[in-house]
Amino acid sequence: FSAQKGKCAISGEEFADAEHVAVWLKVPRAFGGFERYKNMVLIHKKYLILLQELPQAVIKNLIKTLNITKKMLVKINSLREQANLSAII
Repeated sequence: FSAQKGKCAISGEEFADAEHVAVWLKVPRAFGGFERYKNMVLIHKKYLILLQELPQAVIKNLIKTLNITKKMLVKINSLREQANLSAII
C-alpha cells in the first residue's frame, strides 16, 4: 500500500478506504504467478471488470462509463497482457 502511496495503479486516485482496494496479480497463479510483493498491484475494484475476458463491445461501453483515459488504457492493457488477455483497442 505504501509503495503505491495509497493510490490506484491504473487511475492514480487515492483509495477512500480499504473497501475499494483490490489486489491484482500481474501474472495470475494459472500462469505461474505467486502472491509475492513484486507480482502484486493495488487497483480500485471498479476497474477489475476491465481485466476480464469480455466482448469488445462490452469493454467499449465500460471504458466510456468509467471515463478511462488513454493513459489509463495503457496501464490496463499492460496488466491484461501479463494475464494473457487480449489488449483493448
